[in-house]
Amino acid sequence: MTIYAFGEYELDTRLYELRRAGTSLQLEPKVFDLLADLIQHRDRIVPKHELLEHLWPSQFISDATFDHCVMAARRAVGDDGHTQRVIRTIRGRGYRFVAALTGTASDTPGAGVPGTPSPRTLLAAPGAASLDCQQCQHQNPGEARFCTECGAPFQHVCAQCQHQNAPGSKFCAACGAVFTPNALVQARDSNAAPLAYTPRHLAEQILTTRSALEGELKQVTVLFCDLPDSVGLAERLGPECMHTLLQHFFELALDTVHRYGGTINQFLGDGFMGLFGAPLALEDHARRGVLAALALHESLREHQADFWRLQAEASREPPRQIQVRAGCNTGIVMVGSIGDNLRMDYTAVGDTTNLAARLQQLAVPGTILMSDTTARLVEDEVHLETLETAYVKGKAEPIAV
Repeated sequence: MTIYAFGEYELDTRLYELRRAGTSLQLEPKVFDLLADLIQHRDRIVPKHELLEHLWPSQFISDATFDHCVMAARRAVGDDGHTQRVIRTIRGRGYRFVAALTGTASDTPGAGVPGTPSPRTLLAAPGAASLDCQQCQHQNPGEARFCTECGAPFQHVCAQCQHQNAPGSKFCAACGAVFTPNALVQARDSNAAPLAYTPRHLAEQILTTRSALEGELKQVTVLFCDLPDSVGLAERLGPECMHTLLQHFFELALDTVHRYGGTINQFLGDGFMGLFGAPLALEDHARRGVLAALALHESLREHQADFWRLQAEASREPPRQIQVRAGCNTGIVMVGSIGDNLRMDYTAVGDTTNLAARLQQLAVPGTILMSDTTARLVEDEVHLETLETAYVKGKAEPIAV
């Protein structure tokens, strides 16, 4: 085990902590592992795919999750994305730890000596066994059945017989069906791409409830979000940079919506439509929809440095703050079939959907506008401000927002 010292920081792989001027800093386990991996291989550029294979072996991880991990490591050591004194991004190649080590201490022979290769073993926090959630990477107690951060189940739900199996099972205990990393998708389609669109724990639940999806009326909460003034932004940045910016935005949106148990029904150019309560039934769908919208606002604030960097590379004009406007409504919709490829190609139509879209168009950038129906369901969960009634297209009478 080794202690690496750089500037006023010390990374202690024995105690599994980062200290600044002697004060311990709280880090997520994956953030600590990423920082330790970069320090241990500071003599070279570490490609992104190598970090993914090391930190999340045999798991699909979205770019938004990986970027969050990198940004958290930067913040912990005083970098902000623009100022890269410790972790430097080498565009198109990977990442490198560039700070000068002022000392190392080790109780392992050969460790900390320049030129001595570090072992490629994943660092683990001391204590009892734990489970890392494949959806949000939160570290949970070993006996957990669901993730305490995002609610994802740890049991393997068999697509053949719907039996719930223990974590780590390779075969179903009830029918003997084999579990592989892509078994759920491969059973329906040889193309593994849908897994990148639908997290595995949602795919498992959808596969076991497909029979209820053919033309069903459901009570849901609909969330519409978009980037205001995207036309002007695209004109300034050009198509290539705008595509990269939108891709990053949609990755953050997918990660956030899935974390709260929702699904994204449609991508709409510069925005998206999300559903909570369909196709998966959720008693607290209104709460989840509103919290997801709030979390997306927060996620965008945390990633502003990335958006500013993209804009600075494409335009000499001062970067603009990237914000969303959101509309949220709760009511009855008609939910259709999702098809056979798990790409969420289902329809959710009705007045509930139309009103949510209209509310999003009325919202001020950086805010969430919700109907009175949704507000009544979440008034004990979030701080709300009642506005004047508003006229929306298609409605004869003004609505309360």
